Amino acid sequence: MSRYLIKVNTAGSWANLVSCPPDRLDAVKDACARLAALLDHGIAFKVIDAATEKVVAHFNTRPRAGEPHGWYSIQ
Repeated sequence: MSRYLIKVNTAGSWANLVSCPPDRLDAVKDACARLAALLDHGIAFKVIDAATEKVVAHFNTRPRAGEPHGWYSIQ
């Protein structure tokens, strides 16, 4: 079974936060969104498939132009 790696960025650099199995990903993404709601500064998360090393989802409280707020899938 593959795992997902969740990384966090608050000051310009990505850091490992947690990893989880696929069946826990929605709960982990929800926890990240809750944490972001408590902060008074920008925070970003990304989910990486450990098997392929591809980014599969992204979250940002202060998105760049053209990017959505909150979680969105990378196509």
